[in-house]
Amino acid sequence: AIVLGNQESTHLPAATITKFKERLRGMPSRSDGASPLILIAGWAMSKMKPLDFILAEQPLYVLANRQAQEKFDEFARNMVLAAQSASKSMIGAIQEALKAGGNKPGGDSALLTSARESFFADTEINFHQILGRAAAKAVANDDWQQPFAKHWLKHLQHAAFNGFDATSQPDPNDPDRARQVVEARKKLTSYILFAKGAKSLRGILKLPIPTASKPSKKGTMS
Repeated sequence: AIVLGNQESTHLPAATITKFKERLRGMPSRSDGASPLILIAGWAMSKMKPLDFILAEQPLYVLANRQAQEKFDEFARNMVLAAQSASKSMIGAIQEALKAGGNKPGGDSALLTSARESFFADTEINFHQILGRAAAKAVANDDWQQPFAKHWLKHLQHAAFNGFDATSQPDPNDPDRARQVVEARKKLTSYILFAKGAKSLRGILKLPIPTASKPSKKGTMS
């Protein structure tokens, strides 16, 4: 939101960022994927109480072509939305897996907070690597989004499954718990890989839904 704003325009970049991008776009030697860094800082608050001080650097991708910039910005926002959706589904699956015996953790529990933070930490480097490569392709090619979207989807899949498996190991001595974990993972797999609709992971990234291949009847043993 700080760098690009959001889809609903309820968050907009600061005027200094917008003006700097326009100035940079007018400098041919610094255009087409130039990525100066923005230093972002602020307090994480909860009910007027400070929780933590946040300090981060974010690249500012500036493309010489304004139309290409708009497509790139939309793609970047969709990557963020897909990550948020995958993280939310992972957290929901963890809660589902651990609810046997009345042990379902709350959304603000230390376990789920840690799992959520680990998910974004594990995908942060890949996020910027993909955007960096996409910025280099976005001006020269109109059909560049899908390969990068597929690449991002794979990273989200790995991070979601790794986060779930790290927190939801089935107990072989507790059949009810083991069954609950297996069912929760199946639901997570179904969403990550096959869910349809505009709000699904593939829908957000504008990727086609894979079709399950039918088994061949050749070689059937009687």
